[in-house]
Amino acid sequence: MPLWLPSHPVRHLPSRIRSVLDMGCNIGALLSHIRQLRPGIAAFGVDINSEALRRANETEIVCQSASSSLPFVDGSFECVTCIQVLEHIPRKERQATLEEIHRVLRPGGRLILSTPHAGWTAWADPNNLRFRLPYLHKKLLRQGLRDAGYGGQREVIWHHHFTVPELSELLASRPWRLEYRFRSGILAPFLDALGWPFYRYNKTSSLLLRQIHRLLDWDLSLNAGAAGYNVLLAATKMDPGEGICAGSLGAAD
Repeated sequence: MPLWLPSHPVRHLPSRIRSVLDMGCNIGALLSHIRQLRPGIAAFGVDINSEALRRANETEIVCQSASSSLPFVDGSFECVTCIQVLEHIPRKERQATLEEIHRVLRPGGRLILSTPHAGWTAWADPNNLRFRLPYLHKKLLRQGLRDAGYGGQREVIWHHHFTVPELSELLASRPWRLEYRFRSGILAPFLDALGWPFYRYNKTSSLLLRQIHRLLDWDLSLNAGAAGYNVLLAATKMDPGEGICAGSLGAAD
């Protein structure tokens, strides 16, 4: 994802921070990018995917942990990123996950949260192909790196697309101040699906795939409002009694 995109999480890092946690860090790509742009920052990652963490551990400081029980003391970080992770967490654990993020953030710390959004093309999410057309999914991708490494720790769940009121309700159990909201992408699910065969057959240097990525970047650069396929929020941890209430996320666009 190019840095110029409004939905790139690095664009929303506070200007002067010394510590960041990436929730659901996978192989550590975002952590690596942050360290390159912010030399000297203490960057940590957590994930439950053991295979991804094995790869990330070659260059990043990471550990295996459930999102609803983080191995850090209160107020450990000035920023927490949670990028395209919440939809993978079982419904009953989502609020606890956001409460844990609030706990490990310092007062005034920032949460950068990105999830699929319940926009016009949410129905076309290719990651839900495994449920709609399981035989075709298995034929096209087999297990794939996205599913490898979980070791039976959890099931692969339906990719949930959140509405803004849903996210507001999940956040409302702790005080937050909304700083930014951006909903983008309408063609994104179709462009994502078009790229699958190139990865499946290891044709990642294809000129056609690069063109697909350029078109996807253009699509994700546009403010699509309620039609958007993804949503990014930036919110600041507030003291009790100062935060947002359920439903107020709708005021930021």
